[in-house]
Amino acid sequence: MPAQHAAAWKPEGRVPAQINRRTIAAGTIGTILEWYDFGVYAFLATVLARHYFPAGDSAVSLIATFGVFASGYLMRPVGAVLLGHVGDRFGRRPALIVAVSVMAAASTAIAVVPTYETIGLAAPVLLTALRLLQGVAVGGEYTGALVFLVEAAPTRRRALVAGAALAAGVVGVLLASGAAALVSNVLTADVFDDWGWRLLYAPAPLLGVVGVSLRRRLADSGVDEEVDARALPIVAVVRDHWPALLKVMGLTATNAVGNYTVFIYGATYLQTVAGLPETTALDINTATTAVLLVLILVFAWVADRIGRRPVMIFGAGGMVLCSYPLFILFGSGDPMLALLAQLGFAVLIGAMGGGAAATLCELFPRAVRYTGVSVGYGVTFGVLGGTAPLVATSLIDVTGDHLSPAFIMMLAAGISLLALCYTPETRDRVLD
Repeated sequence: MPAQHAAAWKPEGRVPAQINRRTIAAGTIGTILEWYDFGVYAFLATVLARHYFPAGDSAVSLIATFGVFASGYLMRPVGAVLLGHVGDRFGRRPALIVAVSVMAAASTAIAVVPTYETIGLAAPVLLTALRLLQGVAVGGEYTGALVFLVEAAPTRRRALVAGAALAAGVVGVLLASGAAALVSNVLTADVFDDWGWRLLYAPAPLLGVVGVSLRRRLADSGVDEEVDARALPIVAVVRDHWPALLKVMGLTATNAVGNYTVFIYGATYLQTVAGLPETTALDINTATTAVLLVLILVFAWVADRIGRRPVMIFGAGGMVLCSYPLFILFGSGDPMLALLAQLGFAVLIGAMGGGAAATLCELFPRAVRYTGVSVGYGVTFGVLGGTAPLVATSLIDVTGDHLSPAFIMMLAAGISLLALCYTPETRDRVLD
């Protein structure tokens, strides 16, 4: 076993830094911005399809829109390598500052990109370029915050603190869903479609400024002084820690596909497939996202007490068994049944997320932790999560079966169960 890998298993470790509300706020604000922006983009998919990807077939326009959504996620591994290198070699704080700055700047720019009608082909090109830039920033944002907070947390509270980092992403989606519901209800349909949708990007610059300000005051958790600086973190991860990397990918699969199919693409699904009005779909999505926020913290608390593996087995196993029947309810066209279905998915996704968040960090030693978690998480979300809305939309278009997205969720959960077979319990592990 390589020396670096053995360090993650030793019984003694560094004393965790004192964690407080300011530390948690600084760590999570970038994640809120990240998920807010990606949530807004998905909720506006039908609007953006009309303005930036006009075509004779509405399905083709929607697929193109989600294709650009996916392109941002495919850049996550690039950002994971770049920001992971900064985080592991120069400290967590500078990497987190860069991530939130780039994300805020790109989100602000999207708000003012002219439409296809105004500047023609340059409109989708600019939108795609900004999404790619966001993807680079996202590659090291949530995972960097997760690593920073887990390293600062006491051993028996790591899952709960990690759950707070994951919950921050849900807060972002909740804010996006709530803002979309509010603006679409306040403005007339024509005004919202014309320019009102741009208002949803207004919080981006403010969150960016606040994020940079908070993170500049952080006490960095430091880097491993004993590590050979000539060895690139990504090389060390692939060469020496590939088993942990594969486990991170597998454990992340359920959340990647589940979150983006149910809570990001879900609002579009309820409108285009189930036939519910836009406001109803957004209201359902907002309510169930709020419940998911609470469930993540509850399951994280449970994971600190009984262990990570039982909680994750419940989440992934339940997803394999229940995805298909839940999608029958989700696509029924009945608002109440759709609400119950999305609540069912929230329980399973909350369990998997609450158990997995801390585990990802507990699988790597400090010297490569930022890179290892970011690359594993980024690749999975790029390949499976970011493409989930595109795959779901394409499957329905090709097969004509509105229940087909359930199968990609069952597949993802099966991958997580396989990874769990090789993942030990990490609740009592002391991080170096």
